Amino acid sequence: MFMKKIFYLLIGLLLLPSMVKADMASPEVIMYDASVTNPNGIPIYVLEDSGYVDTGKKLPYGTVIKEIHEDDPVVIDNELVEGAEKGKFYVVMPSDLTATKSEYKITDKELGEEFGGYLTLVDIDIKKGPAASYPSTGKKIKAGTEISMRAVKIYDSEATDDDDYTIGPWYYVEYEGTKGFVDVLGDTIVMGDIKEIEAITAAKVEILDPKTKKVIKTIEPSTKIKAKIGDLDDWNRDYYIEYDGVKGIVNSYHIVIKHISKEEKNNQYVFESDMKIYDYAFNGDEVGGGNVVGTLPANTAFTSYYEAEYGFVYYENDTVKGWIDSYEEVEKDQPKKEETKKQLPKKEKTDVVVKPKNDYTLYICIGAAAVISITAIVVIVLLNKKKKSKEL
Repeated sequence: MFMKKIFYLLIGLLLLPSMVKADMASPEVIMYDASVTNPNGIPIYVLEDSGYVDTGKKLPYGTVIKEIHEDDPVVIDNELVEGAEKGKFYVVMPSDLTATKSEYKITDKELGEEFGGYLTLVDIDIKKGPAASYPSTGKKIKAGTEISMRAVKIYDSEATDDDDYTIGPWYYVEYEGTKGFVDVLGDTIVMGDIKEIEAITAAKVEILDPKTKKVIKTIEPSTKIKAKIGDLDDWNRDYYIEYDGVKGIVNSYHIVIKHISKEEKNNQYVFESDMKIYDYAFNGDEVGGGNVVGTLPANTAFTSYYEAEYGFVYYENDTVKGWIDSYEEVEKDQPKKEETKKQLPKKEKTDVVVKPKNDYTLYICIGAAAVISITAIVVIVLLNKKKKSKEL
């Protein structure tokens, strides 16, 4: 009896690991939240008979996808797809998403060099990971604080470098004992050095409050100013500006910094045709749209240190000031070419001999008759054999 108990005990000990392993192997559905951290967005695909096809649409930066299963690819809600068709399933690849984890661990390999001198324009929340779907650390960086940051590299299938990495909009910070990540998009942080500049306004400039986005000062077009400006993130077309006692955000296209070339000839202009002079170069985000306030006569040489985007050059004299669209000159200076009709070479007449079509009707009839005759003979022979067998 004692030996039997020992035997059963040994069997139990041997089976225990396999039972534990079998229990661990039971299916478990892992779900997580994720978000788009690529500032350019990520591709959206649709499943066709040929496989996954790129729709040409993109899921915008900052989009959060809740409760994702461990699927490959990830099926997304059609409401996230602009112009989605009913009945179609849209997907994104997990490699394009940043998954939320309970604790985000990052290595030096995924971080860029540390730089200081960044200026916060609004209160910025510090996240536990480099994505909008991560929870907050509960700590905020106050507006007007100078901080040091390290860029975070993100995987990007459209990146051009060998490692397929690009710098994302999330940066690693250490602030008052808190370590985490901040989002630099949306007019939140001055990323470049603040420098003094001489500039001119190429449009009606509105300086916006960084927090409220309300207009706090307006500057008329073609006004020469001295100010301090700083660059925002690489995906932004705005400047941070300090001018006439206010600090805010302006459209960088509307502020043209004075440029003095080392070679004076690069600042000199002359046009071979009469040019219109406009009171401003931009109307909001649209190029042009200004009123004509004068005309620059053809072959008038002048010097300008202000050239706006899309070829607008600033001009002024004693009676008029404004902007010249240098691209208009191209259309005017093109001489009209005389239309000449090209004559095709005449083809020499050749005698065309029409060959009669071969008549296959006779051959078809003969062949059909032969087939019918042979079939009839075979049928007769078979019937005779059957008749003789019955008589016997």
